[in-house]
Amino acid sequence: MRIQIIGGSGTGKSTFGRWIGQQEGIHWIDTDHYLWKDQTFTEKRSIAERYALFTPDIERHHRYVVSGSIFS
Repeated sequence: MRIQIIGGSGTGKSTFGRWIGQQEGIHWIDTDHYLWKDQTFTEKRSIAERYALFTPDIERHHRYVVSGSIFS
């Protein structure tokens, strides 16, 4: 099972994604981890950096739920 949740900022994607992960016992991936360089959400990583961080995580887990946007 692979699920991707997309939507506008502040609409509950992360909360919903975390909940699905817990209910289904699958890995939850929050794309803010890949998109932003810091916790203030002011400086984005390059697309190449995002791919480099994101790709190993989705290859490591065959079942996951992803919430958010990571690419342009």
